[in-house]
Amino acid sequence: MFLTALAPVVRGRSLAERVLHDVWHSPLPACDAGPMAQANLHANENQVTVTVQIPSIDVASLDCSVHGDRLTISGRPVQAQAEGAPATDAKALVWLRRERSQDAFERTFQLPYTVDPDQTAATVHDGILSVTLHRHQADRPRRIVVTAA
Repeated sequence: MFLTALAPVVRGRSLAERVLHDVWHSPLPACDAGPMAQANLHANENQVTVTVQIPSIDVASLDCSVHGDRLTISGRPVQAQAEGAPATDAKALVWLRRERSQDAFERTFQLPYTVDPDQTAATVHDGILSVTLHRHQADRPRRIVVTAA
């Protein structure tokens, strides 16, 4: 029995490794993790670009706000209905499988520096929201000239 318990360790895989592997590689149940728009964020010295996947989000409901070094994006999806069903019959639908969340989402991103809210731009193309934020002039590093006394 003792040797059986050590078999995974001897083969090079500890119990902790197996548990972590199971946690990270197991599929999540549909919509149980809550609505979460997937995002990428990249920056250089002077600007940050945030791209967020927002399929089926109503563009009119999107709200992007910036405060200091935080960007908050929120939105609400377009209410889904079955293809070919008139909008009046949407409440009478019986969903057989519904994997896309119908809940509103909100994401807040910590940016690497303070940005200028007047120099921001946001566009949506093919379900991808791109927000470009420029570094605030007061937050940019300045060179200090050193002189001999």
